[in-house]
Amino acid sequence: DEDVNLDRDEEGRAMSLGPKVVAGNGNVYVGWFDARNGAYDIYVSSSTDRGATFGEPVRVDDDAAGSAYSAYPQLVLDGGVLHVVWEDSRGDGAGNEHSDIHYAQSTNQGQGFSGHLRLDGGDGAGQSDSFSPKIAIEGQVIYVVWHDTRNSDDGSKRDIYFNYSRNGGTIWQNSADRAESNDPGWYDAQYPTAAIAEGTAYIAWADARFGGYDIYMRAHTESGWRTEEFRIDTGDSQGVSNSIYPLSIAGDPGVVVLWEDRRDDDGTGYNDLYYNFLAPGATAWGEEDLRVDSVEAGSKFARDVSIELYNQRLLAAWVDGRRGNADVYFHGLKVGTEAE
Repeated sequence: DEDVNLDRDEEGRAMSLGPKVVAGNGNVYVGWFDARNGAYDIYVSSSTDRGATFGEPVRVDDDAAGSAYSAYPQLVLDGGVLHVVWEDSRGDGAGNEHSDIHYAQSTNQGQGFSGHLRLDGGDGAGQSDSFSPKIAIEGQVIYVVWHDTRNSDDGSKRDIYFNYSRNGGTIWQNSADRAESNDPGWYDAQYPTAAIAEGTAYIAWADARFGGYDIYMRAHTESGWRTEEFRIDTGDSQGVSNSIYPLSIAGDPGVVVLWEDRRDDDGTGYNDLYYNFLAPGATAWGEEDLRVDSVEAGSKFARDVSIELYNQRLLAAWVDGRRGNADVYFHGLKVGTEAE
């Protein structure tokens, strides 16, 4: 079979970037941001025959085409409903055009999108930057997390915000909630991720409250916070080295958070991959974080990580520089063990 040009731009006249793919029940959906109309818009192309053929791209954002920057869509699928979130700079129409977080869903196999909402409520539209959204779903429970500059006068300090729905995306909270309990806007927090297990959302992020970035976690339920935030990258002293770009996932072996870690960096900028986990039915995370990559610590870069859970194992793939260039490496570990 040949490659399929999903954006139908056969002559390559416009930029199409950031593809994301989800699949289920024989349907395949690919979303991206696309400059065919001027500024970027969000598009989705759908297949109802397991990816053999795709329909015409359908625009997701509902403002005037090409009128505002809309980018970095994230997609999740639950049953027959496709959920999409993205950064959107349509603003308030009065000159405030910073990025907000927008949401829409499709119940007709990607042929149309409804339920458009701005999720980062609590400040005015377009007044501060909300960006890098991530979305997690478990049945009717949906959480969207992002980092947000609303509490920083110069935009240099970010906080972690989230919104959630308990009925499949029909009703969301009127205002976004902040994840951290320390003073807003004082310390930088970035790149949040979320996973949901048995109705509890586990929100993780990189947090610089002690200097360098550490990975923090907090659990949220329908009745509110289940825990205060706590640090899960416990293998070095807090704030000494940077632990960044967390990824999270939930499945049969529990909840796993993996991140890029520079505890063994000697000034080269190299990093390794570590993770921690919460076993099913447990109330406490692992006492120590566990290493994923098996090469000598601090001897290469490891980035652009993707993870999956399968048969009680954590599967990780990443771009790796141990041979002097960029290669793709993979490691599968039983959850609770580490590389040797």
